[in-house]
Amino acid sequence: MNKKRIITGRFITILLLTALTLLSCKEGSSGSGLKWDESPEKYVYTDESTPYGVLIVDNAEKEYDIFAEVQSDAKDLYVGVYNSGTTSITNPEIEVSEFDSRKFLPDQTEISSRIERIQDNNSRLANRVINTEKSWNRTQTIENPYSSEVEGTKITFKDGELVDSNRDGYIDSIKRYDYESTLQKITTVGDKTLKIWVEDTCWHINGNENYLITPEMIDFIGENFLTEGTFNDIYDWVTNIYGEEWGVHNYTDDLIGDYDEINIVFADIMNDDMEDGVVGYFWAKDNCKITSETDETVSETDISNQRIVFYIEANYLAYTEAGDTWSNQGYYAKDTLSTLAHEFQHMINFYQASVIRGNEPETWLNELLSMATEDLLSDPDKLNTDGPKGFTGIDGKSLNTGSNITTGRIPLYIYWPDFPFNFWASGDYALFSYSLMYVYGAYLMRNFGGPEVLQNLQHEATGATDLPAALSFGNNSVAKAEITIPLLNAAVLLSQRTDVEEYMRFNIDGWFKYTLNGHPYKLNSLNFFAYSYTDSTGSVYTEPYVYTTAQEKEISNIPAGIFYFTEYVTDMTGRYHIGLSSDYPDADVVEVLLK
Repeated sequence: MNKKRIITGRFITILLLTALTLLSCKEGSSGSGLKWDESPEKYVYTDESTPYGVLIVDNAEKEYDIFAEVQSDAKDLYVGVYNSGTTSITNPEIEVSEFDSRKFLPDQTEISSRIERIQDNNSRLANRVINTEKSWNRTQTIENPYSSEVEGTKITFKDGELVDSNRDGYIDSIKRYDYESTLQKITTVGDKTLKIWVEDTCWHINGNENYLITPEMIDFIGENFLTEGTFNDIYDWVTNIYGEEWGVHNYTDDLIGDYDEINIVFADIMNDDMEDGVVGYFWAKDNCKITSETDETVSETDISNQRIVFYIEANYLAYTEAGDTWSNQGYYAKDTLSTLAHEFQHMINFYQASVIRGNEPETWLNELLSMATEDLLSDPDKLNTDGPKGFTGIDGKSLNTGSNITTGRIPLYIYWPDFPFNFWASGDYALFSYSLMYVYGAYLMRNFGGPEVLQNLQHEATGATDLPAALSFGNNSVAKAEITIPLLNAAVLLSQRTDVEEYMRFNIDGWFKYTLNGHPYKLNSLNFFAYSYTDSTGSVYTEPYVYTTAQEKEISNIPAGIFYFTEYVTDMTGRYHIGLSSDYPDADVVEVLLK
């Protein structure tokens, strides 16, 4: 991609459709003696040929001045603040005024409870981390004890739920679940074998679940996951990006050996009739060899099935609305495919990142990759699903502003974009993490190379500090990982436009097209103003949330990883001064947007 007016270093300025020119300072000044300054690291403007302006200041100074000018049509002025550090910081003091020294007064909009919630995010949101000691020995064996299994084989899959009541990173106990299952389908393509198992209580013969699996359903799954042909199934599309899900390694005293088999188990996950909302998952405990057999399990390896396994909710695949008949074009059937693509990334991630490369990717990054994979496979030439974007693409064009889409991950992001980046919340708050990580992954793909950036992130990154190296390929000149967060937020507010510059694009009025290893991929354009979210009080949000100046003035501190925009001026014309004062200049990244 061509580099367009991106200046790296302590300052980054992006302006559309005009070359940056170092202009001499004008003699005009405010009543305080402040001189107008059009240096590119301090000045942002719009004119007849420049429909929007973005200035990002990553500046290690306690005080700083920014100058904004609207020379033609009136614009709205937003100031964004991002805490790129690892601990909470005091909110920087921001004063916006017209350049003739008339202070811009905040409006008196009622301050919402959002202020209280953003201030105590650190205490209310605990990052659930499960630390599993890696003590794998290095001797190589290759074996497949299950290659002789045939349809009708019955086994009990051992499974469990981690109980982590203290949320301190340690496993307290494991609740045991057993899924008595029968092998219902075997497909072999080349040297790869897919086995589909169904829990006996979920099978259409003698099953007692509310929604039962039929041969038609597992044929649908098998044909989409692994089938004859080239680059025509989930297995091909995903392994072309990341590599194989399992293979040769040096830890087979502790991990199962190399063989080419994948198992999908359809069961009533957690024996709860689908009440907890878990559609499916991959858990690397099954890649481990069993270390002990006990009735009261205390470790992950005690419940290993010593296979490469997905678990998928059977009731979800088979679900139909009252009076309807099951169709492979139904929402739940198609969403099950999307879930398989999501979990397949997790499966491959364990082998490619952890086992082969010795990395331990943070949860937020692992989940970002899985949702991005869903997005990438949702196009009509592949799975033709809604995916996390919430709608099925036809021509690659975004949906119109005001379409009020309420499905997918974006609506919750519309309501709550100011959620911690580089963090994975637990419990009900995990939904906020899912929404933010999907949007961030969608942004990275559309601006840094589609499937190639996913490959780089999985193979090279474990967390935020690794992002610059993972993103630095081609002509990418964005030097610091934290800069991508302000760029992402600018891209969201500019997503109604189709003429936005590189590194801030969500919408190009059609498909984002890519090729990896000679194979095509494409992504739909997105318009964040096409979504809506209704909160528990019935209030409807139809555009990305930004703070009022009254709300912003009440924020005393910003938790790590949070970005938020405040709208300071509506229908702005003329010249304005933005004065900044911060006690944490190394953590504050400030962005000014004119749109």
